[in-house]
Amino acid sequence: MTPRNPAPSPQGPHRGPARLLVVLVVLAAHAGLIAWLARSGREPSAPRAPSAAPRAIETRVLAGVPPTVPVPAPAAVPAAPMPIPTPTPTPPTGARVAPAMPPAETPAAEPVLVAEPPAVLVPAPAGSAEVELLPVAAAGAAASEPAALQPGTAATQAPDASVVPLYPTRLPPAFTLAYAFRRGPLGGSGELRWRPGPDYLLQLEGRAPILGTVIAQTSQGAVDAHGLAPQRFTDRRLRRSEQAVNFQRDAGLISFSGPSTTHPLVPGAQDRLSWMLQLAAIGEAAPGRVRSGRVELFVVGARGDADVWSFRSAGQETLTVGGQPLQTVQLLREPRRPHDTRVEVWLAPDAHHLPVRARLTDSSGEAFELMLEALPAQLRK
Repeated sequence: MTPRNPAPSPQGPHRGPARLLVVLVVLAAHAGLIAWLARSGREPSAPRAPSAAPRAIETRVLAGVPPTVPVPAPAAVPAAPMPIPTPTPTPPTGARVAPAMPPAETPAAEPVLVAEPPAVLVPAPAGSAEVELLPVAAAGAAASEPAALQPGTAATQAPDASVVPLYPTRLPPAFTLAYAFRRGPLGGSGELRWRPGPDYLLQLEGRAPILGTVIAQTSQGAVDAHGLAPQRFTDRRLRRSEQAVNFQRDAGLISFSGPSTTHPLVPGAQDRLSWMLQLAAIGEAAPGRVRSGRVELFVVGARGDADVWSFRSAGQETLTVGGQPLQTVQLLREPRRPHDTRVEVWLAPDAHHLPVRARLTDSSGEAFELMLEALPAQLRK
């Protein structure tokens, strides 16, 4: 048999060229699209120069490091911008990295401080190991203040030697003098006893009817080139406990049994009783000074007070003592401040300049007065 040939497809001979034509059309369309994109600016442009905009910062969280908590600044002070930390470079593999320190917090605004004046050292009185610290202004004020020292205040410097001079003295012989005394409405009798020697003793006692002893003062100490040098003074008043003053000459201090105040021990310093006999000794050695000059004494009381008593002559006056006239010189200490004591004393040049009359008036106006009742014949010159 003769084999039969299959009938050819109507499109068989044209299938290959048709496919090729389709591929070419697709490629041409792609090429046209690419060209159109290039002309419309869609194609990526060249790299641009870096702008000033801040770049993204890579941050890492380190184990064990607390996060930074920004501290707001006070309302009155504008907050400063937070600094941008520099990225920490990545350490090489295997390297040991020290633990990072926590970032410092933004400090809060500090208050404005007023500068204090510098301080100076003012030495304490001789014999004391303490040194007092004073501001410059206070030290200058202390230097310009008068030599008066008030009760209850610590002394920072001794009175100037030019303000409290030293005098020649000539002490009287031993005596016991009788006085009439008066304190306001209260009156009575009293005695002033003087026992000279290397260790002297001076006592004043006043008694009133019914009440008994209303005042008892004792001064004891030594005698040096400047007259009386008290070592202890005691003062006892009616219905009051005894108070004492100690003149610590080894330490150069004056201390008290009551207040904790101390004062420097000035050469020639006297207590509230010895001043009368010291004035008499100065008048006996230099009569012209008490008659027409001025005498200044540093006087200390039992309650912590200490001051310079400046006496000026107030003239001569004749007083009657024991029925006989006696010529006297009056000395007056005027108060310098509201609470100072006014002091008047009348000395008898013909009786070793002993005190014939004395009157002390306090700030309230109440006076304590002594008046000599009789003068022993042996004390008259």
